[in-house]
Amino acid sequence: MTLEQCVQEFTKEEILDGEDKWKCPRCKANQTAKKKIDIWKLPPILIVHLKRFEFTKSRAGKIKDLVEFPLTNLDIKPYVSRMQKDHPSYDLFAVMVSPHGTQCVVEPRRTNGRRPLLLIHEA
Repeated sequence: MTLEQCVQEFTKEEILDGEDKWKCPRCKANQTAKKKIDIWKLPPILIVHLKRFEFTKSRAGKIKDLVEFPLTNLDIKPYVSRMQKDHPSYDLFAVMVSPHGTQCVVEPRRTNGRRPLLLIHEA
């Protein structure tokens, strides 16, 4: 799986139905609805924190999927709102690995003047 695919999954439209129905604040009834997350404005420094655990109705477990990410030119333009005027790409600046939840290793690298990306992963 790539980091771009993770962003695509994060911004994908989702149907709230069954036990996940949306509760209308006006009539208090549970209703089927659509939920969509959009990225409206990109920051100068993009920080991505990868989820460590997955929770479903029947179980919880550690996510062990390998996520590949580019060292240069992370382009998330397809997942950003039209409200964002410029569409920069990001270069990887550092990876922070937290193997036990408290210890951190940060590995910085040069970005040659481009927007930096910090990737956080809890092992």
